[in-house]
Formats: sequence, structure tokens, C-alpha cells
Amino acid sequence: MYDYLKTGPLAQTGLDGSAFLHIDKAKIGKSAPDIQIIFFNFLFGENFLNFEDKKDFNRHGFVTDIYTTWPKSRGSIKLRSADPFDYPLIHANYYSNYEDIKTVLGGIRV
Repeated sequence: MYDYLKTGPLAQTGLDGSAFLHIDKAKIGKSAPDIQIIFFNFLFGENFLNFEDKKDFNRHGFVTDIYTTWPKSRGSIKLRSADPFDYPLIHANYYSNYEDIKTVLGGIRV
């Protein structure tokens, strides 16, 4: 779509900015940042990769994502069987450690 009309998702930069921050100010300069906040200068519509659907292209806004940089939660990936075409067993285990939840909530407060 961009090649023809110079509009659509590719007409924007996508990532507008990013910040690495400490939740606990006492850690500044002593350890790596706790969170990364990413700002996108567009809205993700229901079908933002569906270039035929024009309803999402005229919307304005921004999206903010918050990530923990050093999560304490750990998941696992295991083989389901010896068959290489079998899907693996994936247990993501997101937010199983309460410290990760506290870190993300601190990022929301920022």
C-alpha cells in the first residue's frame, strides 16, 4: 500500500521512543535498569496488518508497552516426543515470581 498511496502502517516510523528505567532509585548507577518502556506513535487496530481494511488507518493515538528487563520468572521448553515434527511442550510461566508483577506495576506508575 505504501508504494502506491504513501499511506498505511509503513508510512509511519512505528517506534517513536524507548526508555530504560529503574523502579528503585537507590539502584541507579549500581545495576541494570528494571524496565523498558516503549512508545509507538500509532494504534494497533483489530487487523492492523490487513491492508484492505481501511477503518483503522484514520485513527490517531499511541501505544505504550512495559517490559521487565531482568524477569525472575522462568518457564521451560521440552520435547514432546522423539518425532521432530511434534510441537514442543512450552510452559511460559509468565509472572510466576511476584517480583515481576511488582516491577511491571512500578513501570505503570511511572
